Amino acid sequence: LNSDGTGGYSSALLSGQLSLSGAQSFAFSEEQLQAMLDDIAAKAEESIRLEAARLAAEKAEAAGKDLAEGDASADGAAEGLVSRITRTEKPTASHAVKKLYSKLRDSVADDTLKMRVVLEGAEAKEREREWLRNQLSGDLDDNKIVDGASGERRIYRKRGEPEKKLGMQQRLPKRIIFAVDLSASMARMNGWDGRLDRMASGVIMLMEALSDPQFAHKFDYSIVGHSGARYDVPLVAFGEPPKSEDERALVVENMYRHAKSATTGDNSLQAAICATAMVAEEQADDHLVFLLSDANLGRYNIAPSQISAALTSDPSVTGHAIFVAEPSAADWLAAEMPAGRGFAAMEASSLVSTLKQAFEAAVVE
Repeated sequence: LNSDGTGGYSSALLSGQLSLSGAQSFAFSEEQLQAMLDDIAAKAEESIRLEAARLAAEKAEAAGKDLAEGDASADGAAEGLVSRITRTEKPTASHAVKKLYSKLRDSVADDTLKMRVVLEGAEAKEREREWLRNQLSGDLDDNKIVDGASGERRIYRKRGEPEKKLGMQQRLPKRIIFAVDLSASMARMNGWDGRLDRMASGVIMLMEALSDPQFAHKFDYSIVGHSGARYDVPLVAFGEPPKSEDERALVVENMYRHAKSATTGDNSLQAAICATAMVAEEQADDHLVFLLSDANLGRYNIAPSQISAALTSDPSVTGHAIFVAEPSAADWLAAEMPAGRGFAAMEASSLVSTLKQAFEAAVVE
């Protein structure tokens, strides 16, 4: 193209009059120009698509995904690539964590076995109101008129809940939330007194005991973590209990991972509020909350009465607090929490037995 000497091109050049040095000028119609542009765009699009496919294949190879081998057809290779891209593999715990899980599981094997015996004997809590007969007061029982004339005093009836019957059928599962401490202090102090290991052992005991198919239908549970970063770290969701040892080991791995990366702070109060609200979202035979924490409440300006108020805010929910290695916990738990609802594991080594005691007392209450 020949410049018009003004730093651009002349009107003739811009309108399609292309001038070649030493040759005649050619004029292109609007349709010809559009066809040329379409052809260029199509070739560019094809080049981009091929380059993207090449990069995707290289990335798949780098991730350990083998491309189609041998003399597979183009269609077969494409299907293999699509299946590898769309397939979502289930995460699994690392070998080190699986080894740790086995060690911790063995350490609480006796406690797990004893807990299963208690859970097997857990009875239904809900009871329907019915007419209770042979009462000393209430409405006169028509069937007892003759007996009343002969001097019988228990001739009344009234509405109420009957006494529990052995083996009473449980229509709805007990709904339970375990809010476990995954704060930075749990990881930091683990080398000193093993408190994070003990917390993991307690969770393993619960998961192993509740996995027994004979009575698993009686309990619907969730496990959440709380730390300075969050108050609702998801570990086990309602209706989705870990069914295999690998799945349970992954729960433990997530506990350690979060605790080791958590920021300083405490969300015990928020965890208690959230757990109490969540557990009551659906009908159940019973609603139970277990809050486990090693928090020094005074350090974070949390009054013990606030924790107690959160755990007792809903009459349908039975809340429990278990504090680990907190010297002042025993006093305020006794003063603030209802009898049998507050527990203090003064030594981290007693956490598993304390959790077992609290849980068993709640389910057979």
